[in-house]
Amino acid sequence: MSVAALPAAPTTAIDETLLGDCRIVGTGERERWSENGDSSQFEVFASREARTPSLVIAHPGTVAIVWSHFPSPSDHKRRAQVGLGGQKHVRFDGWSSLEGRTFTAQKRLYAEPGHLWARVGAPVSMLGAEGRVAVARVDTSFLSPKSLVVRGACDGVSYQPDEPTRASPPERKSLASGANKSKTLPLYASPSGNPFQTLTFEAENALSFDVMERKDGFVRVEGESEDIGFDVWVRAADVDEDAMGGIGLHGFGTSGCGGTMNAEHGLAKRDAQLFLGQTPIPLAGAVIEKDAEIRYQRGDETTIDGRTYVAFEFEDYAIMAAQDTRMWIAKDAIGPR
Repeated sequence: MSVAALPAAPTTAIDETLLGDCRIVGTGERERWSENGDSSQFEVFASREARTPSLVIAHPGTVAIVWSHFPSPSDHKRRAQVGLGGQKHVRFDGWSSLEGRTFTAQKRLYAEPGHLWARVGAPVSMLGAEGRVAVARVDTSFLSPKSLVVRGACDGVSYQPDEPTRASPPERKSLASGANKSKTLPLYASPSGNPFQTLTFEAENALSFDVMERKDGFVRVEGESEDIGFDVWVRAADVDEDAMGGIGLHGFGTSGCGGTMNAEHGLAKRDAQLFLGQTPIPLAGAVIEKDAEIRYQRGDETTIDGRTYVAFEFEDYAIMAAQDTRMWIAKDAIGPR
């Protein structure tokens, strides 16, 4: 039996209008947990259109990725390119959905330029990119809207496992403190015209802020509410000045190639081809990096065309084979730990 290759991921930039300019690099993400207690693992595919995943990122908070070739925000369900490597695991350029991934605002990302934004350190969900502009969604603490679409330079977004330290809000020389008088608060970019957004709350006096200016029946207010910051004009009639506001400021199991019992432990002696499948099929472009720590069961191997392959897992289970498949390495590429 011969060993046929699985398709390779593209290694050159894709010529698509507005795509390919945005790159977000990081050492992992702020790992979230779903309601059923599972980690937010995700799948990596060999191509943008592939139906069957090749790998699973089992612990997103520990895997470095270069994200690029983001879809347009209007087509955000398409995949972005993910570059893996440099952590003694797998070196591979694949594709993955943005759904469920958590990025971090390193700079303000604006829903309304200059007036409403995601704060530095806010967790955001990337929707895509428009050239070098990142487009993301940030959750709010309001009854409505539940989330805001925000934009900013791609270098204002990171992919990192640790929540950054938030800077303390600057001291403001305000005229007064205030809060919303009713359960709705229209926001204006200037003391005239139409509101660009209306916030809805569960109660009066739910949002606290500083009153900075008064003009023509409007007041300019500044403040923060969890991951949202604002500097907006509101109608004076909608504000209770000097009111006290209420808002303000895994482990992972083993797969079928073995378990923790009687496992052999080894290192990749050199960069080695990664094989996938119930029997080993090379995943084109995928490399097991030198010194990667692996575990395997003695005798859990197969020989094809005179060469022996061993089913294995990485010691930390951070990257795994997709469901119903296994990872394989040539036996002669394994050395002692």
